[in-house]
Amino acid sequence: MHSSLVSLGVRWLRRRCSIVFYEFATMANENPDVIGWHGGLSILIECKATRADFLQDGKKMVRRHPQMAMGHHRYYLCPPGVIEIEDLPENWGLLWAVKGRVKMQRVAVAQVD
Repeated sequence: MHSSLVSLGVRWLRRRCSIVFYEFATMANENPDVIGWHGGLSILIECKATRADFLQDGKKMVRRHPQMAMGHHRYYLCPPGVIEIEDLPENWGLLWAVKGRVKMQRVAVAQVD
């Protein structure tokens, strides 16, 4: 399920970004599922197949200290209902995977550096 979400996230970002990477290791404290760049801004997508995975993600250092995290715009991508808008960290967007398509639930607000 996670790999399907990553593929869907890559497809969605490729329509918006000129450069897209997925599931790559970084020297930073974060290894994003999908990240892309457009016009000097980055868009990060974290894919969560289960609620437990989402709750575990919230314990990461970069979630507790968002100034250390990657992405000007940050999104979670999950099946419907796994994450609800009220569950989101401040400024994060929410994407739901519905029948092989991405449905925007909330637009991410750009993180301030």
